[in-house]
Amino acid sequence: MILTKYALDHNFNIYNYYIDDGFTGTSFNRPGFKQLINDIESGLIDIVITKDLSRLGRDYLESGKYIERFFPEHNIRYIAINDMVDTSKDENTDIIP
Repeated sequence: MILTKYALDHNFNIYNYYIDDGFTGTSFNRPGFKQLINDIESGLIDIVITKDLSRLGRDYLESGKYIERFFPEHNIRYIAINDMVDTSKDENTDIIP
C-alpha cells in the first residue's frame, strides 16, 4: 500500500510488483529480484521503488553495486521512500553504501 500510494501520488505508472516473501534479503538469488533485473534488462521499467534500502537487499555492499552501477547503466531511477533516497537527486544519495 505504501508503494502504490507513493507511485500514484507521483504520477508513476505501476508496471509490476516484485515480491520475495519467504526469501532472505541477504541473497540476491530471489525469484522476484531476478524478475526485476530481467525486466530492467528488457527495458520494461525505468524506476525502482522500495519502502527502504533494506527491501532491495540486506547485503549493503551488493545493494550498493546495483544502486551505483547497474541501475545507472540501465537508466533506472531508484527511490527508497523511508530513507529519502532518490537517485535523481544527488543530495539524497549520501547515505547509500
